Amino acid sequence: MFKDKFGEYSIVTTVFNDQETISSLLKNIENQTYYPKEIIIVDGGSTDNTVQVINKYKQESLLNIKVLSGEKLNIAQGFNRGIREVKTEYIGIVACGNIYPNDFFEKLVSDLDSNKSISVVYGSLSGSTNNKFMSAYCKVHLGKDNYVAGLIPSNHGNLARTDLYKEEGLFYEKFSYAGEDMEFFLRIMNHGKRVYCNRREIIIWEVPENKQQYLKQLKNYCIGNAEIFSNYTLCKVYRKKIVYCLLYFVTGLFLIIPAMPIRYLGILGFIILVLFNFGLFLKNDKDYFLIKHLDYIYWIIVLLKNPRLLTRKGKIDNPMKHYI
Repeated sequence: MFKDKFGEYSIVTTVFNDQETISSLLKNIENQTYYPKEIIIVDGGSTDNTVQVINKYKQESLLNIKVLSGEKLNIAQGFNRGIREVKTEYIGIVACGNIYPNDFFEKLVSDLDSNKSISVVYGSLSGSTNNKFMSAYCKVHLGKDNYVAGLIPSNHGNLARTDLYKEEGLFYEKFSYAGEDMEFFLRIMNHGKRVYCNRREIIIWEVPENKQQYLKQLKNYCIGNAEIFSNYTLCKVYRKKIVYCLLYFVTGLFLIIPAMPIRYLGILGFIILVLFNFGLFLKNDKDYFLIKHLDYIYWIIVLLKNPRLLTRKGKIDNPMKHYI
């Protein structure tokens, strides 16, 4: 009876100093209604007890857990090392800290089985809201309903055909930190591969708990997206956000230019922005206000690193063409 619950898929994940969260992830997988043939965990060179925690869990679990360690690897290198080990028809990717519905992989396997034109299926996202800061973060990044069904898959949770990686190649390994998932999925969508978001399968995303964690995430995201968008045109959602951020930047420039007519424009723009932000502040708490403006600064930095983003015709402009 237990064997009947195994599906023709493997799960790959990476860890780095995740001793506090890896057990929860493994328990989450153990609670799945459809078990993977194996779980491949690639350690990127943890300096805490992550590997020991995994090995202890492995001894007590009925799941087939394989640990690959001993090398210092970035996220993309870790995923690629794990993917090379897979022998099953499908590859699932998960991340420490996230929580997955118990039928997550059963539903995703069914989606791929029933539609051969789909290359990747993934879940929608909702953020964890354990405190005020996390709630504000989710409101900024996931909307007031704390829910998003993204047009582009991510490594928060997806299931792909193993042959996809053979046909399209693996994750790009030379990014400074992260961004490997967005680059890969933009690449395959540009090549005509179809993706599908199962909106009913909602992943609870572990979001930053405080300002310090958010600033660290923002720095990594800023570096990653600047590197990604040096090769791909911004899709409309990002382009609109950067245009809005430019208003802040240009207004600041106008204020410091000596010529009075231009300075008057800067003053007018400044008044408009102050009134808008005062309304924003009244409607929301200080954490929301802080996160919103740090997000603007983040996109301005991305733009300054790649000033041609708004005009260049790149490799993919409209992901909806490849979305089911």
